[in-house]
Amino acid sequence: MQMTDTADRVAPQDRASEHLDELAARLLAEGQALLAAGQAAAAITPLQQATVARPLEAGIYELLAQAMQSADHAADAMAARIAATAIRQRAAPDIIAIGASYARHKQWDAAGYWFLRALLLNPDIADTHLHMGIALRELGREQESETCARNACMRQSIFIDHAWPMQRRSILLLCTSGHDNVPLQFLMPSPTNRQIRWAVEFGIVGPVRELPPYDLVFNVIGDPDRAPQGLAAAARFVPQAGKPVLNPPERIALTSRDQIPLLLAGLEGVHMPPTVRWDSGSGPDLAASIAAAGLQYPVTLRPVGKHGGAGLRRLETPQEADDAGGQGQSCEHYLSVYCDYRSPDGYFRKYRVVFVDREPLPYHLAIGGQWVLHYVTADMRSDAWKTEEERRFLDDPQAALGAAAWRALGEIGRRLDLDYCGVDFSLLPDGRVLVFEANATMLVHPENAEDQALRFKNPYVQRIFEAFEGMLARRMAQGAQ
Repeated sequence: MQMTDTADRVAPQDRASEHLDELAARLLAEGQALLAAGQAAAAITPLQQATVARPLEAGIYELLAQAMQSADHAADAMAARIAATAIRQRAAPDIIAIGASYARHKQWDAAGYWFLRALLLNPDIADTHLHMGIALRELGREQESETCARNACMRQSIFIDHAWPMQRRSILLLCTSGHDNVPLQFLMPSPTNRQIRWAVEFGIVGPVRELPPYDLVFNVIGDPDRAPQGLAAAARFVPQAGKPVLNPPERIALTSRDQIPLLLAGLEGVHMPPTVRWDSGSGPDLAASIAAAGLQYPVTLRPVGKHGGAGLRRLETPQEADDAGGQGQSCEHYLSVYCDYRSPDGYFRKYRVVFVDREPLPYHLAIGGQWVLHYVTADMRSDAWKTEEERRFLDDPQAALGAAAWRALGEIGRRLDLDYCGVDFSLLPDGRVLVFEANATMLVHPENAEDQALRFKNPYVQRIFEAFEGMLARRMAQGAQ
């Protein structure tokens, strides 16, 4: 079951405390009456609602535990009993542990419910803010999630993994408080690599007052648009790091959407449409900016710092540009010439190749009917021919793309000159590689072993993991010389 505060996850500040007390008393009385009448299942809802109004009143959780137990919700009953004791003892870590248990089972509403109570009990524990941020992100509340991450890093900027017997190295990760970092969950497993995560733009704050020893430095800040302060702080630290540095900040700075066309300019067999930045709050209007930049319609309009197609539009005419330019709040956008990449069979194809130590490795192929195409929306499970084509690409990308395109991808990796990054692209009818984006924030993950349609990909994903581990070993050996 879900234990959610619905819209009132944080109690509204404009409500008078007397009203909350009155509401809680009414709900508590209703729950007690139902419990006394033997209607335990019905009592759960008003008792849960009472905890929203009085989130730190231990007695309500004790009654909730009774109702849960009688309704055969043993795990939830145990959580409520632990919470009652923790509230009386002011033991916020015990409530964090409840939330973490729900999070492990991906019950994000319930996890957020308990993390909020831990925050109310003790707002100074950085881990609580981090956990709450993860729950909010999973619930689609990105802005609130990033606020929680910043709140955590303002209290503690260095987080150190526990030591495991099988760990081969300690890696200092220069990161930012937001969700703008290289996804490392699968690339760098903790049993093998001890992670020292430093939200570098905050300096050193919190209980950890100095950096512990480390073997490598990995700048995992991957989005120059969303984390410019973090990149600047990382760049200041790198000269004094004293160890090999992966993904130097100055190389990451060249991967914004308007810089990549310049970085890849002149590469044979590679095409990336010209891209410029436009600030809707200053300067010429949208149509005039498109004309001034010499961009030919259709033109795509994308908010700077947004991914996954969020806010992406295709403008066919100056009139559409005029209409689009007058909407929304002031913010920066990328303008780019749209290039029709539909294949002869009518489908769109978007490939992803990951570069590990500058060498290309195929990761996935998305095939769909819409020009805004991502793997999660391509419905690759719907047709066996799609997954079979993806299998051929993963098994022999040179044969699938052509020797010239595969050589061009190798040149892209060398021009990017990053230890870990990726490129999303398609093929034009003349065989050129059409680059959509190239950066270090590319996600690589194994498929669920129970997913019969996609689990064939896992051996190819494992090759990427093994290449990454091999690179870490080489860099560590170089640092030891």
